[in-house]
Amino acid sequence: MNKIFDIYLAKTDVPGSEAYARLDLPALPWTLLDVLDKLRLRDGEEMYLEIDNYYDFGFLAPYFEDKPCSLYELNALALKLGELDARQSIAFEGLVKVEVSKERGPLSIQKLINLAYSADCCHVVPEAKNDFELGGFYAGNGFVPSVDGLSDELFEMLDFEKIGRELRRGEGGVFTSGGYVVQHEDLNEVYANLDLTTPHKPDYQILLEVSLGHFGDPEYDNDNLVQFKLSASDPALNAMLTELCAASVEEIGWRCLDCRIPALMEAVTDAESLGKINSFAMALTEMNDEQAMQYKTVIEATECKALSDAEELRDHIGEYIFNRNISSPIEMACLELNLMMDEDKAANLKPFVDLYGYGKSVITKYNATLTAYGAISRIDLQPIQTMIEQQTQKGMEMM
Repeated sequence: MNKIFDIYLAKTDVPGSEAYARLDLPALPWTLLDVLDKLRLRDGEEMYLEIDNYYDFGFLAPYFEDKPCSLYELNALALKLGELDARQSIAFEGLVKVEVSKERGPLSIQKLINLAYSADCCHVVPEAKNDFELGGFYAGNGFVPSVDGLSDELFEMLDFEKIGRELRRGEGGVFTSGGYVVQHEDLNEVYANLDLTTPHKPDYQILLEVSLGHFGDPEYDNDNLVQFKLSASDPALNAMLTELCAASVEEIGWRCLDCRIPALMEAVTDAESLGKINSFAMALTEMNDEQAMQYKTVIEATECKALSDAEELRDHIGEYIFNRNISSPIEMACLELNLMMDEDKAANLKPFVDLYGYGKSVITKYNATLTAYGAISRIDLQPIQTMIEQQTQKGMEMM
């Protein structure tokens, strides 16, 4: 999927918290749910959202300044914008300009979503970037009956700029960075029918985009792309191969689109076989939400990048202690003080303590690691080793 927005998310007005997430939109369900796991919003806490990059839709930036917008609404807009082809993207820009020209107040995210779904309600003339070019296009293509039949010499003497200006004003069209746009149908009002609540868990653990390998045989090769959900049964696998006209899994390639453990998406893409990916997906189906959260924490803390290493780590989750309430040294310090004394004494002491520095020392004391999902430490309080450190140590022990 093409990137539409790059966003930053955090808790709003929660002193001491460093819980945040960065995300490219559009995002599929597991990736979106993972952001909520990182933010760890409690009842009454609000989400702060800021768009850092608009990529090919920079003209939208003014319409999001200081305007509230939910993550799910923004993702819905990004999903639709990601489906638009070049002509439809020009049409969408034109529709936005038309709405702004009506001066009905700032454009809401609801209106933008409806406009994105209405890109086919427009005519687009990429050749026309101004009134002169528009007039020339209309006059030269039979849209101005009064000039039909003129000789070439007389045709060239026409005031194309005036023709274009009058026609544009008459039909309410606009110029965009990609050409002229005029609406010819009523807008599609779809927002009210969209489900933009908290994303539901999808019916897969891993989602792949699968394609046929290209072997230089015009009668065999094709450009089909199939989305394949894992874990999958043998009949589902065979149906996918049939759809791709592939004789076996050796003839296909894949790319991970979504995964219950988003940090492993690249590892899934790089996996040696579809069978290993499917086995890994089956193991994920056996995890409940808490186990999956702990697994993601261990994956990040150990900097795991390979599927084989991730499979090994899955059997060692019980060797770690997790605390999802800790996102910063300050929160670690507050927890330690609350454990050392009663709540009132801790509250009276905190204003006089360098909470950040104290929290750093507590983290060092327990050999803990702060991850996007919370704090993690080993039960034996030994340092948490990255996968590279573990492999290096194993190599030295074998010498």
